[in-house]
Amino acid sequence: MNLAEIFFALIRNIVFDKPISHSVLEHITESIQHTLYTSSKAHDLVALTYAALIKNDIVLNEDINAEFDHQQLLSVYRYQCMNNELQRINEIFEKEKISFIPLKGAVIRALYPEPYLRTSCDIDILVRERDVERAVGLLTEKAGYKNDGRCYHDYSLHSESGVHLELHFNLLENMENIDRILSHPWDFAMPCEGTCRYSFTNEFLLFHAVAHMSYHFVGGGCGIRPFIDLHLMEQKLDFDRQAFEEMLSECGLMKFYKAVRSLCLVWFEGEAHDEITLEMERFIITGGVNGNIKKGIAARQQRKGGKYAYILSRIFQPYDIMKQKYPILREKRYLLPFYQVKRWFSLVLGGKLSRLKREYEADKSINAEQVNEMNAFLSKLGIK
Repeated sequence: MNLAEIFFALIRNIVFDKPISHSVLEHITESIQHTLYTSSKAHDLVALTYAALIKNDIVLNEDINAEFDHQQLLSVYRYQCMNNELQRINEIFEKEKISFIPLKGAVIRALYPEPYLRTSCDIDILVRERDVERAVGLLTEKAGYKNDGRCYHDYSLHSESGVHLELHFNLLENMENIDRILSHPWDFAMPCEGTCRYSFTNEFLLFHAVAHMSYHFVGGGCGIRPFIDLHLMEQKLDFDRQAFEEMLSECGLMKFYKAVRSLCLVWFEGEAHDEITLEMERFIITGGVNGNIKKGIAARQQRKGGKYAYILSRIFQPYDIMKQKYPILREKRYLLPFYQVKRWFSLVLGGKLSRLKREYEADKSINAEQVNEMNAFLSKLGIK
């Protein structure tokens, strides 16, 4: 029995209440516990794994138990901090009449057995673009947030307690197919009675989850957690499947969705692997929670037309991205060269050159065979 089988048996048990066979439990020996911990940590799923081990009375090595226990406490602490900040933001936006929609973990964790089990790195909230500057000002003035700057779809802010907030003004991913629908998210928003808070239709929640997964696949991998989220939503939410699948079809995501759903059934319902689910599993598990930088660059090289075209696209970002980061370019496109230089200076001052250097080194090390392999894999999934 391999590690993946044990790992997913534990997740099935704690998240989906599926029993664990004695044969699996017998294989969770002291010799495998460290590997189980490191694999869980790589995907930020330690709290889930530990909860399942406790539920099934698995005796852990003292040192490993201390590591698991520490990470679980961190997960609870992170959740409490994020929940407190979400409440503060909610109060400010309600008082100032700013419409907003919580995204991703802030919504999905309610479906988990315990909310702290659905870990996340940040809070994601969507506001209308016309309100975003005022919202940023209010959060910095009234809640002590530090504004770390604007990118093409959000402002990055940090609270005094260290919580990272991505305040979105759009959901664009700069992928033409999925942006057909992601370009108008408020069309799928419903007001929560008596508040400024909105929520998405369940069909759009599911679509956004699949679309975002496709974005991360093209970027080098997406981790395991989005699969858990999607399977939970499909099980626990009432939704119109025809409407959901029409959105997927409009964006060319049906083939990708079917592959994702097949892997969900393998991982969380115990079905047998086929060739594509095995390939997807290897791709995801080896990438960790944030994917693999080389795989992502290999995919983007293919989309951009080669190694040097990719490098140029990172140095000189296209107008469609730049106008989101710098709205003045929508009316004064002739200023684009000036704002390219401004962006370079912001990367230097913001300490982001090290990340670009890592990308450049990874780009140089990738050969044509790796690019072709990545392209063939994404083609099997119906995405490029």
